[in-house]
Amino acid sequence: MVNPVGRPRSTDHKGKMCSVEGCDKPYASIGLCNKHWYRLKHHGDVNGGKSRHSLLEHLENSQIDPKTGCKIWAGSISKGGYGHTYLKGKPISAHRGVYILSGLPIPTFRYDVHHTCENKLCVNLEHLVPAHGQLHGKKYRKG
Repeated sequence: MVNPVGRPRSTDHKGKMCSVEGCDKPYASIGLCNKHWYRLKHHGDVNGGKSRHSLLEHLENSQIDPKTGCKIWAGSISKGGYGHTYLKGKPISAHRGVYILSGLPIPTFRYDVHHTCENKLCVNLEHLVPAHGQLHGKKYRKG
């Protein structure tokens, strides 16, 4: 049963607990507490769109394209088509996160990490270079 605000009522299933591992909140609807039900409804999964896997775990699962040498990101993808993950709890593009974790410096905050291969899902460190934001498109554009 849904209350007037559109959220499931937690009182309908007394004694039952949320089915998400590690959650001890009371069951509200479809086996979930209010928090996890809301995340499922608005983000498509009970984690609120945040992956349970780290950048390194996704990187290990990434496959290399034999034709291009690109290492294709195996994690979530942003609306813009780039690999997307979290680093130290903050959202970040996967290719930028890989570059940062490699220990290579990004000169300043105005620099982007550019894919020399032009593949937005590539996380191959050999295909990533720092590029100044204003020159990014001009300098590396093919053709």
